[in-house]
Amino acid sequence: MKIRNKIIALMISLIAMPTFAFSQAKNFAGPSLAVNGSLNGGSVKMSEGGDTLKFGENSTVFGLDASYTFALDNNFIMGVGVTYDFGKTKAGGTSGSVTALATLDDHKSIYLQPGFNINNETVVFGKLGYHESEGKLNVTVGNASGSLTGDFNAWSYGAGLKSFINKNAFIQVEANLTEYESKTALGVSFEPTVVSATVSLGYKF
Repeated sequence: MKIRNKIIALMISLIAMPTFAFSQAKNFAGPSLAVNGSLNGGSVKMSEGGDTLKFGENSTVFGLDASYTFALDNNFIMGVGVTYDFGKTKAGGTSGSVTALATLDDHKSIYLQPGFNINNETVVFGKLGYHESEGKLNVTVGNASGSLTGDFNAWSYGAGLKSFINKNAFIQVEANLTEYESKTALGVSFEPTVVSATVSLGYKF
């Protein structure tokens, strides 16, 4: 009798596990809005003929993130979202007789964020994003100066951790690598790259 009761109890537990896991995933589901701050390490590779020059600079940028998370089966979730930055990412510069300063402005992105919930409050995730920015290069040679501007697109790859402080508020930390396309102007190719560490404070509705 005791063995039979244990078997029945085990079967009930096995049946209930997916439902419980799915209920955990549902804790993360729904629309969210977050503010974030990123420490960006921007760099630009400039190439002309056989010569290559690479320079970089760090900057802090703040932005907004709006997303919606879907609960999938078991412990898996999928987030989709958009971001917008309010500041410029400095990509570095050179000094001397010829100076150049590169920036990335009007940055926005869309992304997919698949995740696995560790427990009822915390999820680990990967991130795949598509980005658009206005790249600008200001060049000064002696008393003459000029600028080149163009729209740059990029793919990003990253990972992070999201944890709820209470039922609705959460904190999220992540790291991303964004590799922009190469563009050529006046015979010089420009290829920006950004490595970012981001902290977000958000609210799930």
